[in-house]
Amino acid sequence: MNDLRKYRGFIEVTPGAVIDVLNKQQCEVIRLGWKKQYAPRAEGMRLSQNLWHVFSHGGFPSVSGLAADDAYQSELSDKYVVMDDQMTAGLVTDQRPDNLAYHDVHVFPLNLAWTMAFTHEDGNLGPYFARHEKYEALSAENAAQLEKQQQIRRARENGWL
Repeated sequence: MNDLRKYRGFIEVTPGAVIDVLNKQQCEVIRLGWKKQYAPRAEGMRLSQNLWHVFSHGGFPSVSGLAADDAYQSELSDKYVVMDDQMTAGLVTDQRPDNLAYHDVHVFPLNLAWTMAFTHEDGNLGPYFARHEKYEALSAENAAQLEKQQQIRRARENGWL
């Protein structure tokens, strides 16, 4: 099931498989964690319109445009969260999405090491890419988890599991 047309947000991702569809409570917990990290002082930034305004209004350090695309393409994780802009609907996928059939989408690893905000204004405003203040440690966690998943996959392919 690689699309969520029956869910609020109509999020579609490729490549990859949908590992989990997030329920309302999970979305709320993730949204609060994301806002705590990336929008701690966001008064007056119109986040009720778009959460990515935190980046377009300079509320959190980020890069945009081609620099954001390049940074996003360099990130690896074993799982990726994909959520609509207000983070009321989302899913977890096993590959970094390269094709999102929806605007105003956030993609990030489960530990929030980084975040990518695709906007309906791409090219004009966005996309935006930002890193967590503890990016180095969190990125190392993601790399270790990815390596572990690759080892498990190789073990299965060799019939060891």
